[in-house]
Amino acid sequence: MEKSLLNIMIGMVSGINYVYVGEECMTQTELKEFLKDNERYKGFTILDKPIKFEDYFADKNIDVVQLHSIETYGDEHNKDVIGFCGVCKWKEGKIEALDGDSYTSQMTIYGYEWWSNEEEGIEKGIDILVGTDW
Repeated sequence: MEKSLLNIMIGMVSGINYVYVGEECMTQTELKEFLKDNERYKGFTILDKPIKFEDYFADKNIDVVQLHSIETYGDEHNKDVIGFCGVCKWKEGKIEALDGDSYTSQMTIYGYEWWSNEEEGIEKGIDILVGTDW
């Protein structure tokens, strides 16, 4: 499979999970390392193994799910992730877009951060890190 800045895929090599980001191949540990110094994402829980959204949050209802792409851009000296790329809600095992886009409950998640916003009436919100299969 051809790799590009718009492709992220998961692979297994000798039992180690790899995340292909742009031209690079990172282990989950390297992804954690890459994101820990990123001011926006350093508070996120990075999963040891990527998992499908519907499997991880099957028993939860979530008022707002904000998607953040872990696709990278830039060069080796100034690299960052694309970041925010969509918003939906998760209720009774179904995704409902809040921005007119479409999303799949089969999207792979790499990490998350819970939040709430009382002023906006959001009791349970979450930001999730996704690849390209959202």
